[in-house]
Amino acid sequence: MPIFIALPMYPVSEVCERLAERTGFDGVYTRQQVNAWIKKKLPMAQKLGNRYLLTDAEIDWLAMRVRTRKRHGIIDK
Repeated sequence: MPIFIALPMYPVSEVCERLAERTGFDGVYTRQQVNAWIKKKLPMAQKLGNRYLLTDAEIDWLAMRVRTRKRHGIIDK
């Protein structure tokens, strides 16, 4: 018997806002910056057409990676 699970998926425009909230950034990250982080740190991220869609867990994981690098004075740009 198949089981269906629904997960909220967020486009990059919303990921920019949520990522800024979770990292404590005073603003919103740019789409280009977030796309670069996704390519580098989450190469297995779901793509629909030419756009990335991320789950809450992926956003949390990415926020943890960005925040960790900021603590050490290294910021990916």
